Amino acid sequence: MLDPACGSGNFLYVALEHMKRLEGEVLNRIADLSLGQASFDTAGLTIDPHQFFGLEINPRAAAIAEIVLWIGYLQWHHRIHKTLDSLPDPVLRDFHTIEHRDALIAYDAFDYALDDHGLPLTRWDGVTVKPSPITGEPIPDESARLPVERYLKLRSGEALTAKDQALHQAGLVSVLASLHDELDAAVFAAYGWDDLAAPLVGQGGATTPLPNKPAAQAQAEEELLLRLVALNTRRAADEAQGQVHWLRAAYQNPSAATVLGRQTEVDLIDDLADDDEAETPPPTALPASGQQAWPKELREQIAAVRGLLTPQAQSADALAAAFKRKPVKAVQTVLDALHGLGLAQGEDGQWRA
Repeated sequence: MLDPACGSGNFLYVALEHMKRLEGEVLNRIADLSLGQASFDTAGLTIDPHQFFGLEINPRAAAIAEIVLWIGYLQWHHRIHKTLDSLPDPVLRDFHTIEHRDALIAYDAFDYALDDHGLPLTRWDGVTVKPSPITGEPIPDESARLPVERYLKLRSGEALTAKDQALHQAGLVSVLASLHDELDAAVFAAYGWDDLAAPLVGQGGATTPLPNKPAAQAQAEEELLLRLVALNTRRAADEAQGQVHWLRAAYQNPSAATVLGRQTEVDLIDDLADDDEAETPPPTALPASGQQAWPKELREQIAAVRGLLTPQAQSADALAAAFKRKPVKAVQTVLDALHGLGLAQGEDGQWRA
C-alpha cells in the first residue's frame, strides 16, 4: 500500500490496523477449518510495516511516519498476543519503505529562486487564510509565505532519461487537475446538472470562499446549493414515508424489493422536476397483531411506527408495546422525527396520525 504524500503516517497507520484485523479474521477461519492444525503466523506471511510505503517531502514527517507504523504494529501484536516475545529479532527494522522525496517529480537538486536584488522569491503557502475585512469570509493570507524552489535538472534544459520522462508525465500537476475535472464533470452528469458544469468545473475559485468571483460562477454556485438542498429535502421526506431511493438497488440493497415493496431505481433528473402535486403512495401498514421484532433498518422502523399510528391518540409506551422488548426510547425517537416532518401529531405525550 502506498501513500504518495504520507505526512506523519496517519493513513498508513489506520490502513495497517484494518489489514491486521482482516488478517486476524483469516487466521481464525483457517484455524476453525483445520481444527487448529495450521497457522500462517510466520515471518513473511503476516502483515507488517514492510508492506506499507510512503513518500513525504518533509524529512521530519517522513521519520515520524516510519515510527508511527511500528508503534501501530507493536500495539496490535501486544494486544492480541499479550507479549512481544514471539517477534523475531531485531524487533524494529528499517525497511526503507518511507522515502523523503518529492512525490511528483525527480530531480538532481534544487535551490531557491531570487529576484533582481538577490532576495528570495516567495509565494502564498496555499493553506493559511484570514477573514476578509469586507465580507468576513476566509481569503488567502498573503503574509504566510514560502520560498519558490527551482529544480536544477529541469531548469538546465538537460534531456530527461526515459525513467525521468515517465516520472515527469505520471506526476504532472496538470494531469492530476485534468483527472479531477473529469471526475467533477462525471458527478454533474450523474445528477443531470450538466448546465452547472461549464461555469464550475476547472474554473479557478469555484465552490471556494474567494472574493471577486465572476457573476456567472457565483450564480452557478447559488443554483448548485439550492438544488442540493431541494434534493436533500425530497429524500428526507421520502425516507420518512418509508421509501428509499437507490442508484443501484440490486447492488446496494438486494432485498429492497421485499421491503414494503416500494424500492425503486432513482432518477435524479426527473426527481427535481416541478412535480409537487404528485402524491406519494402511503406506506404499507405492518401487522398489528401480536408482538413483532423491532426493525434494524431506520426506514423499516419509520414504516413500522407509521403503520401503528391511527386518528386515535396513543402514547409512545403503548406503541412500543407492539414490539418485542418494548423499545420505548427508539419509538419515541421515530415519533419525534415524524412530528418534525409533519407526519405525526403529538400533544401531552399522546400521538396520532
